[in-house]
Parts: sequence; C-alpha cells; structure tokens
Amino acid sequence: MIQSGRVVPDATKYFRDYINEELSAVQDSQIDNFVAATGVDVLLVKDMLKAYGRQGITDADLHRFGYFDKIRETVDSETFAKWLKLKKNLDLLPIGRNWAAQTLLMEFFKRGGRDISEWDASEFE
Repeated sequence: MIQSGRVVPDATKYFRDYINEELSAVQDSQIDNFVAATGVDVLLVKDMLKAYGRQGITDADLHRFGYFDKIRETVDSETFAKWLKLKKNLDLLPIGRNWAAQTLLMEFFKRGGRDISEWDASEFE
C-alpha cells in the first residue's frame, strides 16, 4: 500500500490501522459484488457476517436464528438470472435458479463472505 503510493503515511495511525482499512475495503467490495449478483439485502448480509465473523459459518450455524432464510427470501431472481448468464454462461429455469441461488448463498457464508467469482457453478450446467 505505502510502497505503491496508494497511501500517504499519517503520523496518527499505526501500521495495523492501514491493514484493517485495506481488509475492510476488500470485504466491502466482496459483499457489494455478492449483493449485485443476487439482489439480496445488504444489511442482512452484513448482520449475518458480523454475527458469525469472517471465518465462515458451519452447517449448524447456517440456519440458526433465521438469518439465512431471511437473506434467501430477498434474492432477486431476475438479477441473479442476469448474473448467471453474464458471469457463468448459465440460463436456468426458475427452479434451477432458486437451487443455484441457495447453493451460492450457502457457499458465500460458509467461506466467510469471500469472492463469489470463484464459485464453481458446474453442477448447474
């Protein structure tokens, strides 16, 4: 960051502050990409990630307290269909699209909100 010239050193900040800012920016970008792909409610996504941390969510935790179900209900089918076509070259019927959305959501949260571009959608081809 500093060597590349992207950051001008600030005497009031510690090195750890810069690392935390960069991590936060990357995580926010990953959430934004996920929301853009699925149309889900960004506040619900952030709440779930905050509640369980960024280490990933276990199968047992996934449905606890109803967070996941609330998020799944906010998926915008048309938005997700466009993303599937554009990024994964998939044109699925609504039932297949719903299954793909649920699978993507589960993997996103199990991986702690990581980049969805790495999602393997081959089972839906």
